[in-house]
Amino acid sequence: FKAEQRALLILAAANPDDLEIQFDLADVVSWLGFAAQYDGDYVTALTHFEEMKMRLEQLIIREPNVLRWQHKLTQSLHFISEVQAITFNLSEALTTITRAVEIRDQLATADPANQLWLISQLSIKVQHARVLIAMGETDDAQQILEQARLQLQALVAAEPTAQKYTRILAASLRLEASLRFPTEISIAQQLNDRALTLGETLVETDRSDRWSIYEYAQAQLLAGYLATDHADLMQVQAHWHAALSALPADWSDSHDWRLLEPGIHALLKLDRTTESHPLVTRLHRFGYHSFDPLAASVLEAAFPPHGSTQNP
Repeated sequence: FKAEQRALLILAAANPDDLEIQFDLADVVSWLGFAAQYDGDYVTALTHFEEMKMRLEQLIIREPNVLRWQHKLTQSLHFISEVQAITFNLSEALTTITRAVEIRDQLATADPANQLWLISQLSIKVQHARVLIAMGETDDAQQILEQARLQLQALVAAEPTAQKYTRILAASLRLEASLRFPTEISIAQQLNDRALTLGETLVETDRSDRWSIYEYAQAQLLAGYLATDHADLMQVQAHWHAALSALPADWSDSHDWRLLEPGIHALLKLDRTTESHPLVTRLHRFGYHSFDPLAASVLEAAFPPHGSTQNP
């Protein structure tokens, strides 16, 4: 992607009025951001996503009526919010994702039949709920998730093979279940069972989709907590083991928090603290903080972060 970025920079300089080249450059920058994030370099990831946002804002200034620019801008805001959240800059993450929600709602009104924009809108709303949950704003998060779930269920029913629809629905179900736990166990169980069913299908279909793997592993972990009150130890531990089994065989070599966090969480629940220690140290070194309250309580109780930095 760096070579492609250099080529596009040359083209963009030679053709400053070609907005499609500028748009393509913003897209390439986003992939550089993902690569940095997967490698645990959140400072560089945020720099690339901020550049993506800046380039798209410039396009909007030049052509404010091109909705495609605004669609891509909301994606950049989504990416920025995610990095802000995993580095526990929650106030900034909330401000960023709230702006994305506002723009996305306007786009949905402008073109209500555009399903690509609708699923992007719902994905952003689920991210909004994640940040609110991390901040303890659970009532607002639950309302957002309930509304998103109803829309997502309709989309999945209409297009059951659309994996992105299914993944975001699974995430909304699991997050809503986490809000119902531990006061409404029965409802939480129903929601999370549905998330598990969807997640299992996704993981079986595509073992390379890190978000699907993360969501399925998280649902298995939540299932373990939900089973604690009424199942024997072997049944509970089966969920901890299932969370580990959902991850790729080489997950512990990864720098991707989507694999490391659920893996470490499962290891700790299985009392495999020694194995988890170097992995937690790695995340701390990256500057990572879980914004999932259940995972954060377990990880930080076992290994409180001390003086972490942003670079591996």
